[in-house]
Amino acid sequence: MEYVAGMERTRWTDERIDEAMGRIDGRFDRVETDIRELRSLNWWLWATTMLAVLGVLVTVLLRT
Repeated sequence: MEYVAGMERTRWTDERIDEAMGRIDGRFDRVETDIRELRSLNWWLWATTMLAVLGVLVTVLLRT
């Protein structure tokens, strides 16, 4: 395996692993926040659509 001979071996210290895991945790936190924001946006879009439909129905009923 000649390609392995040229590679430098590195050691992962506990601090380095903790730092990498901290970065990964931060990314997951951002994804969770994004998902929460999308759910909120989805709810508001649904609510305004239902209000618009209700408004149209009321308008149609009042005109007849």
